Amino acid sequence: MKIGNLDFGKYPLLLAPMEDVTDESFRLMCKEFGADMVYTEFVSSDALVRNINSTMRKLSIQDAERPVAIQIYGRFVDAMVDAARRCEEANPDVLDINFGCPVKKVAGKGAGAGMLRDIPLMLKITRAVVDAVKIPVTVKTRLGWDHDSKIIVDLAERLQDCGIAALTIHGRTRSQMYTGEADWTLIGEVKNNPRMRIPIIGNGDVTTPQIAKERFDRYGVDAVMVGRASFGCPWIFKEMKYYLETGELLPPLSIHEKMSVLRRQLRESVARLDERRGILHIRRHLAATPLFKGIPNFRDTRIAMLQANTVDELTAILDKIESLYLVLKSNGFHHSENLPVKFGFSPQIVPANIVKKLPSQRCFKPLYIAFFNFSHKRPTFAFTGESGYTLAFRRKIAHSSSHAETGAFPPSVTAWLCAASEISFIPPRFYIHTFPGSL
Repeated sequence: MKIGNLDFGKYPLLLAPMEDVTDESFRLMCKEFGADMVYTEFVSSDALVRNINSTMRKLSIQDAERPVAIQIYGRFVDAMVDAARRCEEANPDVLDINFGCPVKKVAGKGAGAGMLRDIPLMLKITRAVVDAVKIPVTVKTRLGWDHDSKIIVDLAERLQDCGIAALTIHGRTRSQMYTGEADWTLIGEVKNNPRMRIPIIGNGDVTTPQIAKERFDRYGVDAVMVGRASFGCPWIFKEMKYYLETGELLPPLSIHEKMSVLRRQLRESVARLDERRGILHIRRHLAATPLFKGIPNFRDTRIAMLQANTVDELTAILDKIESLYLVLKSNGFHHSENLPVKFGFSPQIVPANIVKKLPSQRCFKPLYIAFFNFSHKRPTFAFTGESGYTLAFRRKIAHSSSHAETGAFPPSVTAWLCAASEISFIPPRFYIHTFPGSL
């Protein structure tokens, strides 16, 4: 994929622009983990032309982040042109126009996704910004305002005619906000339109390496943009890159390495802002990171973590969590960011009593089987296969350990499928659940 003179090669992964998330520190981390291009938080054109300090700070970029894009939004042509020129002075590689933000305080005033209700004004702003700067201008938008006005196929051509260098499409309408599933079929339709010449970047619900690969292969997009899946998880770009290049899952980073990333985010956030605002900023990442999923009895620790008011207090809690991982690991717990969701059940930590190599069974090729003793007559078993999927089920067996040793487990049992390389504990009383992708 090429945007202007920038050549991103095959399978580029981009960090989406997100308010209160993609600050300078987080962008740099994502870049270090393999993001091909990063975007600033979106910048209000009105605030920029009024020289609001907090908005001006968003224009600060480092050479280590490059290529980097600054994203602007607004609803007045003159203000957008003025803001575009000011952004160009900050020397970004790309200038992006936000026509997709769905939040009420933006879209409700006619900016962001609100422009989807005034296409002539959207096109007028786009042409004016393209003509005002020398750097490549791109656009990020949505499928349409609502289900009855999915206009992206026609709109994409009209935006291309305005001179933009690339188009990013989020696979939802404004009315959906971030609910439901992203619909990539129209993104694929735009990409496969023979009249489209510019790169098409897909965005929405790209949460695992496997999904990223499927989006490239199925819809033919030139790049994939990753948003909320990166919260508290900048290493997701490394995992996706490895899978895209090799077709294999990357061995996960250690818990210590991941906790070190969160500590670094905390330090740099506080250094950039101050202790109070820095901690408030980092809470979004701490609340969303998959690192803490599946830890038993974690609720009180989570509440304390999200209510901490000082760096020392929060650092002590993070240290405690890392120590907890070491204790769990010594008891047979192996962390996976794709652990089972709780569904109202309380997970129990139970070390595997038996690990047994098994021959292939039907279409599933297990690498090992683990027997988990829940001290009742319906124990839980887990197969981990070569595909990286884990099949876990419960079955009433009279002589559990004997069956575990012989591998005599018929596949016609209540099953649970999840994307995980291994599993070390399972909530009791599980019934039929099937999950595509990660949890």
